[in-house]
Amino acid sequence: MLGLTIETVSRQLSRLRSAGLIDTPSRREIVLRDRRELEELAG
Repeated sequence: MLGLTIETVSRQLSRLRSAGLIDTPSRREIVLRDRRELEELAG
């Protein structure tokens, strides 16, 4: 467990979606649009 709240996860997914790094076509799917940029953000 990471100890994250639903609000925190939702906020970060929204930020990544707005930046064009991911798409969320359904509640069960996350599509990576820019894997390299995501890797850079992750460090």
